[in-house]
Amino acid sequence: MSPADTKCCHIYMNSNDQINERIAGFLTGELPPEEMNALQQWIIASDENRRYFDEMKGAWQAAASVDASSTFRPEKAWQKLTDRQQFKPYNNRQRDSVNLIRQRIKRFIKRSLQATAAVAAIFLASALTSYLNLKAEIKQAEELKALAGAEHKVIVPRGALSTIVLPDGSKVVLNGASKMTYATDYGFSSREITLVGEAYFDVTSNAEKPFTVYTSDIVIQAFGTAFNVKAYDEDPTIVTTLEHGELKLSSRNDNTMDVTLKPKQNVVYYKNDPIVSKQEKTSNSVEQPPVNPENMTDVPVVTVIDQVNTGLYTSWKDPEWLIESQTLGELANSLERRYNIHMMFASNDLKSYRFSGTIRNETIEQILNVLTFTAPMKYTIEQGVVRLQIDSKRKSNYDAVTR
Repeated sequence: MSPADTKCCHIYMNSNDQINERIAGFLTGELPPEEMNALQQWIIASDENRRYFDEMKGAWQAAASVDASSTFRPEKAWQKLTDRQQFKPYNNRQRDSVNLIRQRIKRFIKRSLQATAAVAAIFLASALTSYLNLKAEIKQAEELKALAGAEHKVIVPRGALSTIVLPDGSKVVLNGASKMTYATDYGFSSREITLVGEAYFDVTSNAEKPFTVYTSDIVIQAFGTAFNVKAYDEDPTIVTTLEHGELKLSSRNDNTMDVTLKPKQNVVYYKNDPIVSKQEKTSNSVEQPPVNPENMTDVPVVTVIDQVNTGLYTSWKDPEWLIESQTLGELANSLERRYNIHMMFASNDLKSYRFSGTIRNETIEQILNVLTFTAPMKYTIEQGVVRLQIDSKRKSNYDAVTR
């Protein structure tokens, strides 16, 4: 006997009487609803359990063809049933269990056959309906069991956007260079997804099953909520912005972070700094406050900002993409993902220039031309690579004006 068979038999023998009582109760229509699920789980636990149940069910179904008689004798009827089904216990150790269920079924057959034919027919139909319902539930449970561990992956390349509607009706818009993973049985027992990249979520409400987003460092839990998460592996921060509803954020690997977001709040988590001042900064500016070393404690670096213009964080998915006071270094990352290009800087000084504006349907060349009007730079494009460098002649004039 294999280890798997040993385990199966061990389960059977430990709960022998209880299982047989449940099978007998089910076959005679007397099993309480709260016991039905336990029986279902036992049946799908092993092939041996299923065979045992099928044997008992076969004996019961044969009862429908036993002739009614006022001189009904239970022992003779049971023998007729077992001969017809060729039913035999698996081994001697199970014989006592078979006798238990046999007595229950014999008593029920006698009681049913002594009633009127109409009542017997109704009862048998009811028992058949119960069996079919149980069979459907077992099939569904087995299908869910087979799906456990399987997952869907949605990968969006650079230069593209993708909109996904999840099984519960929640909508997700994925930015370029992003990946989202969720279980095939999403929505049955939980609503969990894993995100690498950027996504906008419009989540349907379900108080019993919170919508949970796992990123590399933090976990975000939502109910009926719309929010944006930017969590690229190469970025030093994870930025979460709430449009409406409520969010709860926590550290993925420990309990050092616990933040609740309200509408129009934005939280920045600094991945590369394990220590920070335990001070939540409230500001109307998108500038991040410096960390004071004197106030350092063992909590993650987190900055919460009130009353932000949420469009600055979510409009990347809309026809009009809003940009406000972004450095060229920050903007370059977004342009690379949006246009599937690679931007190279001849001088790091270029990365500090700031830009504001609205991008609609412009090409990358059109955007770069606008940038050269507002900063002393020039560019070349070749095979998807944009090279940026300082325009020396214009830089002296630019510095004179901005001093």
